[in-house]
Amino acid sequence: MKMIKKNILVIIAIFMILTIVLIYLLYDNSVYSQIKKEFRIDVTNCKKIKSKDTHGGFHGDGVIFAILDCSQSNETIINQIKEWDTLPITDESILLQFKRFQLDDFYNDEVKNYDILNKQNGFYYFKGKNQYDYGDYANFDIAIYDSDNFVFYYFEYDS
Repeated sequence: MKMIKKNILVIIAIFMILTIVLIYLLYDNSVYSQIKKEFRIDVTNCKKIKSKDTHGGFHGDGVIFAILDCSQSNETIINQIKEWDTLPITDESILLQFKRFQLDDFYNDEVKNYDILNKQNGFYYFKGKNQYDYGDYANFDIAIYDSDNFVFYYFEYDS
């Protein structure tokens, strides 16, 4: 009788481990799914040029920065984002929000060279999260589509 109970417990433990592994493997946390979740657009036909994700740890804080080449799907992308704000970004609150992040090493190592806030032609969408009383956001996402070069930039700051 003890052996049967032990075998049942082993089978249950193995089943639970396999279930957790399967859920982990099926969970799509790619940059494509992040963009679709945050901005409701499909960029799967764009080619990933660069992608960096520093999320981790217990709280999951971190930064995502991705650059996608959308030259093969420019018209499709434009049709999905034509309601976004047009570049250049002139909203001072967005510029200040992003500049606050520029003190971070990640910005200097990964983002600075692309000068994403100074793109002149295209569209952008800023999504602030957890707003403070004085107006800044603790977290934010910004998507920028440079229509001159057909490049999609995605940036998430999660503190």
